[in-house]
Amino acid sequence: MSESLWSMRADAMLERVASSEPTPGSGAAAAVAGAFGIALVLKALAITDGDGCAPLRDRGAALVERVVASADRDAEAFAAVVDAQGGDDPAGDDARVEEATVAAAEVPLGLA
Repeated sequence: MSESLWSMRADAMLERVASSEPTPGSGAAAAVAGAFGIALVLKALAITDGDGCAPLRDRGAALVERVVASADRDAEAFAAVVDAQGGDDPAGDDARVEEATVAAAEVPLGLA
């Protein structure tokens, strides 16, 4: 997947997640949802407090950046799994499939 999830319209991303396309999948969708959840916390901090919550806002902003990047990395990593499996050819190289699968699992695990 070459297009960033963050440049897609929300309705287009929702359609892609619900489609038979391999990406974006659950990890990317969870990262997008998580980024919006963190953004809502940041909004609450910005509305309810002046400078008292500045350290929390800084932590939250850094976390949003990490989660945002993770969404695209997850989609790319899973696309590599599909590619290693050979797409429509189920006779993919087992070692390459295993390596790609481990790499794909590391993205959401690292974020968690």
